[in-house]
Amino acid sequence: MSVVISDYFWKESNTFPYLWQKRFFQLFDEDTGHYILYRVKEGDGKPRGRIPVGKILNVLPYTNKPNEQRFKIIIPNRTYYMKAQSISMRKNWEKAIKESIKKMDDGGKTQKRVDSMLKHSVEDINTVMVMQWFAIPQQRSELRGNRPPYGQSGESGGH
Repeated sequence: MSVVISDYFWKESNTFPYLWQKRFFQLFDEDTGHYILYRVKEGDGKPRGRIPVGKILNVLPYTNKPNEQRFKIIIPNRTYYMKAQSISMRKNWEKAIKESIKKMDDGGKTQKRVDSMLKHSVEDINTVMVMQWFAIPQQRSELRGNRPPYGQSGESGGH
């Protein structure tokens, strides 16, 4: 295992009451994959969690404040909220994660990653359209062209 960087951070729990928990994080770059492991403390055997670098969509400071120590690691379906012990520590980790993503993306992987995200977005849009189709019969009728001509209500009656 090749550890690129390791430090203690405060990580916000992903369940209510969203407490901040001190965790030991390690960024690994390996031929088999790049990932972040976190444990309760350094030297613990079993990790408490694993973040695959290939799934990271972005790493951003928590706010736009110049002295911000907190940052976000955004992956599909989850955002990790972290607090570093210093601004320089946060910046070092942001840089290391982004460099790890870039290493993974070399060799055409960037396009595959983008294509995968686009495919899932299109699948989500198709699902919504199908749900709307079945949920709203009036719209479905209009789309099929079963609507009476403009100005006619479809009822016979009198002038």
